[in-house]
Amino acid sequence: MSHRAPVAAVVAGIVLGLCLPAAAHHGAAGLFDVTRTVEVTGSVKRWSFVNPHPILVLEAAGDGGAATEWDIYFGPAGATSLRNRGYAPDTFAIGDTLVVTGHPARADGAHAVDVFGREAGITRADGTSVP
Repeated sequence: MSHRAPVAAVVAGIVLGLCLPAAAHHGAAGLFDVTRTVEVTGSVKRWSFVNPHPILVLEAAGDGGAATEWDIYFGPAGATSLRNRGYAPDTFAIGDTLVVTGHPARADGAHAVDVFGREAGITRADGTSVP
């Protein structure tokens, strides 16, 4: 009797188990409501053009005029992919005013927008599109 089949099954189970966290990490589609689009206007507080995911944080006026930070997500795109679409480390400067249109986070109280998709985008205060 061969021991290969049980060993192969165990190895396959281990490999699948190691892949699940990566799949869960990249399953952000469920985090954003793609049936709705919101617009956020604010100033750049942070722009880090890094892998695995660039970070853009805007500071916008919230309820009662208090400053609210909004996390801007670029879908599954990493810095290399964004570079191919025209983004760069100097695309945004601290203090730049941006208008972000995208899909809002589903979680109550979350201030996040995903700009991945046709209905989404970023424009500067003067109306020019980014990138």
